[in-house]
Amino acid sequence: MGLDSVELIVDVENTFQISISDPEAESVETVGKFYELILSKIDYSKHHKCQTQVLFYKLREVMSRHCMIEKKGIKPETQLDTIFMSETIKEKWKAIQDEVYFNMPDLKRSKKLSGLLNTLSFIFISAAIVLLITVFITSNYLLLLYVLGFISLTYLIWRLTRHLKKYPSHSNMRNLVMAILPLSIKNLDLSIRDKNDVLHVLKYIIHDKIGVDMEEITLDAHFVNDLGLN
Repeated sequence: MGLDSVELIVDVENTFQISISDPEAESVETVGKFYELILSKIDYSKHHKCQTQVLFYKLREVMSRHCMIEKKGIKPETQLDTIFMSETIKEKWKAIQDEVYFNMPDLKRSKKLSGLLNTLSFIFISAAIVLLITVFITSNYLLLLYVLGFISLTYLIWRLTRHLKKYPSHSNMRNLVMAILPLSIKNLDLSIRDKNDVLHVLKYIIHDKIGVDMEEITLDAHFVNDLGLN
């Protein structure tokens, strides 16, 4: 197994609190086989509520109190921008995080601001790279000051706009809950997780470790041929 494969196995073992032998790891060629191997090793039950349900009801209960909204008004398809106001979301988001037992995803900047910052960062970093190449060609080491200046400026503009993070990273409650599950999996009770939760967390781990899109991680996907795992 390559280094990426070993790291993936270790992450899965730590997350699901299981042990996978080398022969078992070497026999896993597809996502589906890996999924079946995990299911054979953990305690799950289809008769219990799935973890996403547990998370949704807990989150809905806390949100309804902090945001002054009736529980029945918060459904899986409810848009988060109808629950939170941008002026108070940071305070309410923190209050909710302090009360629940799972991790909430970070807030983000607006799409326009993020786009502007990405453009500026690209310009500054590109200029720094050009100047760095010029330094090696001309031996004009004074240009290193400009290189450091561009890099520092890039860091500062992202640092100074942290207070403008006041937008949810996910559009609705369903997407928020699905994002929370992998972030908090180690704090949850494995005995109440169902098969769908196991698959979702596995796909998230693969996505995080290999960097492929979630849509590409299907049960039939081959780790080497389809996902490019070393």
